[in-house]
Amino acid sequence: MVKTKRQINLLYDQLVPLDRWDKIYIWITQVAKYVLMLAEVSLLIVFAVHIMYDHKLDDMKDGIAAQIQLLENRKVEEKNVNIVAKSLRELEELQKDQFSFAKYHEYIYKLVPSGIRLKSLTVTYKTVTMTGDSDNYDNIKHLFDNINNSTKIDKESVTTSTAQKAAGTITFSLVFTFK
Repeated sequence: MVKTKRQINLLYDQLVPLDRWDKIYIWITQVAKYVLMLAEVSLLIVFAVHIMYDHKLDDMKDGIAAQIQLLENRKVEEKNVNIVAKSLRELEELQKDQFSFAKYHEYIYKLVPSGIRLKSLTVTYKTVTMTGDSDNYDNIKHLFDNINNSTKIDKESVTTSTAQKAAGTITFSLVFTFK
């Protein structure tokens, strides 16, 4: 038997017939080139889309920060408006109750017994502050009982204090709220 030399021909010549495996190899390399080009193009597209969305996200973050600041400013404005609205309601209540301040004074003077000397009497929107003195503790006790037994005064708002002076005079202070 004669041994023949086998040669590997890397250059395909039209003269050398291609076998089935050579054709498959050529087809795979040709397809691989196009697949790589397609992958590179798709990678560039993904990169461009990523940059575009990253820019949009930055804009969105700025927009969200602006909206948060706007909402915080509106919250502060709402607090101010609520304060003004509350003040207006209180002013309206005060206007409605203005005529009753004289009635409050008349009512308070009816509660004060005859042995009490009032030093000050202040009525501010249903809250009464009263200071005075007496020579007798029974007169002060009678005043405190009148305040506590009154149906027009809020019992839980009554605050009293007394002090003995050196000359035998007893001073008192009294704070309460009308219902």
